[in-house]
Amino acid sequence: MLKKIGLLVCHNQYESKRYFTQKFAEALQRAGIETVILSWPHGPVPDSILEQIKLLNPDLTCSFNQPGPLPDGRYFWDLTEIPHWTIIVDPVFYERDLIRSPYTILSTVDYQDFNFIHSMNFENVFFWPHAVEKELHEEKEKIFEVVFIGTCYDPEILLQTWRQRYPKEISEIIEDAVERVLSDHKTSFLQALLLALAFHGKSPKDVNFEQLAHYVDQYSRGLDRLQLIRSIQDVPVTVFGGKCWREEQPIQDWSHYLASQSNVTLYPAVNYADSLEILKRSKICLNSVPFFKSGTHERIFAGLACGAFVVTNDTLYMRESFSAEEGVLLYQFSKLGDLNEQMRYYVSHPQERVSAVQKGREKVMQYHTWDSRVKQMLEEIPIILQRIEKNSDQIEGK
Repeated sequence: MLKKIGLLVCHNQYESKRYFTQKFAEALQRAGIETVILSWPHGPVPDSILEQIKLLNPDLTCSFNQPGPLPDGRYFWDLTEIPHWTIIVDPVFYERDLIRSPYTILSTVDYQDFNFIHSMNFENVFFWPHAVEKELHEEKEKIFEVVFIGTCYDPEILLQTWRQRYPKEISEIIEDAVERVLSDHKTSFLQALLLALAFHGKSPKDVNFEQLAHYVDQYSRGLDRLQLIRSIQDVPVTVFGGKCWREEQPIQDWSHYLASQSNVTLYPAVNYADSLEILKRSKICLNSVPFFKSGTHERIFAGLACGAFVVTNDTLYMRESFSAEEGVLLYQFSKLGDLNEQMRYYVSHPQERVSAVQKGREKVMQYHTWDSRVKQMLEEIPIILQRIEKNSDQIEGK
């Protein structure tokens, strides 16, 4: 039985993970689990936090951030020998080095990501989607017709970067993979790249696979959300967001792409807590996540909880989980031309929209709160802890 958990958190863009940490901690405490939040500004886990962990001596530590490795390649939990659960809310491909440690526990928000890690002979992983706090609710007048809250990934500069860096045959592979990601509801950016490589007679070993995967992921993100916003012409759209962080410079922001679109109003990025207040005042929320074909995103659940009708990618998971009658309209990249008329319809039919959102909100409150996730965690984590303890005893026995 879990009795004590140490939650670790430091700064991330928009402070979303700090917010998740706090709400998850509150749900854990309601379940009778002692919870201590250990926080520092940024960077690697400092020695002072390690000392607090040793004094606390929890059953496990966990974090929504991926703590960086030590200079020798180990992680801080290899020193404490206390299992650490990394709650991954981004594509797991970028975090796969974590499986090196025998004390690592992972969860993913996407079933395909779960299968990817499991296929690497790593057992201590489970599917654990995003969530919202049960007290989140609508309480504001709706002053925004349609909102988009998110980062600009500047697809044009990225396209120029790989075309300058690589020969034509490699650029064609990247662009083929992007087209595959955006053309259906089930192909992840990793699957798309593998398929594109095979189609062009190449092996992953023939290329810098990680760099190409980065390009496919980042460009498909950037193009999908840009075309999503551009597709709406007759309804006011309010965009809150800055530009992304990446090595490829320069990086353009939303004003570069959207300033001339007369129905779009641009505002700077907001932190996660403020984004919830915006959702409470919004009729419709746009959400673009082509990198999760079998998983979740917090804005889907938060949008419904805040009383906003959600427009998001057509994916395997969302097809099974929600419908337009439950406040979630699924769009296909190839059919974005239909979205303008759909947005006009839902804005001008408030009773239908509000009724659908209420049904979706009820589903969120039943299945997708932090309290629901705690119940699931209590089914998964103890089994994994037993496995880690058993493996540790076997290693010591040798």
